[in-house]
Amino acid sequence: MTPNSPYRGAGKDEAEFVARLKAGDRAAQARLFRDYQRRLYATAVHFLGFQDPEAEDVVQEAFERALRGVERFRGESGVYTWLNHICVNLCFDRIRARRKHLLKEQGDLELMSLELAQQAHRRGHERGVEQGRIAVLRKAVAAMDEPCASLVRLRDLEGRSYAEVAKAVKVPMGTVMSRLSRCRQKLRESIRRLMPEAFQ
Repeated sequence: MTPNSPYRGAGKDEAEFVARLKAGDRAAQARLFRDYQRRLYATAVHFLGFQDPEAEDVVQEAFERALRGVERFRGESGVYTWLNHICVNLCFDRIRARRKHLLKEQGDLELMSLELAQQAHRRGHERGVEQGRIAVLRKAVAAMDEPCASLVRLRDLEGRSYAEVAKAVKVPMGTVMSRLSRCRQKLRESIRRLMPEAFQ
């Protein structure tokens, strides 16, 4: 009797069983799964770990791969040995894939941490620069004569629409736009004096 075989008698029974598998016999395929499913699952759990969610998938894949390649089975080992070898190889494939995934995740986390650190540094620097520019802008606006100070404050600092600005200062919108254009030119000249590096 072939070692690990569930069949009684000489290896002839197993050979006949394999012949049925090669012929695509559905009953033989069902019997293959029924006779070896638990033992292959034990192998998968041994390599992948207790209650591993992929253990059943590995067993199913082992049977599928065996049936696809059954024509290449020459009977040099028992059916169980053949199936178990396929299952073990699939387990090692899963382990290697997990190792690659973990290494990739580790690398991604390191890159992400580095990028976040760089972004935080840039944002801190940019916030400082932006706050400095806003402070200069407010100082320049405060030094302007009316009505320029009000127009620039409403439109450029508070972000109001031209219609809202016109309503607030009680002048036509066209007048607001023309005056604002002249006021912004004055503002640029004031900022140039206060912060010349902004124009370099």
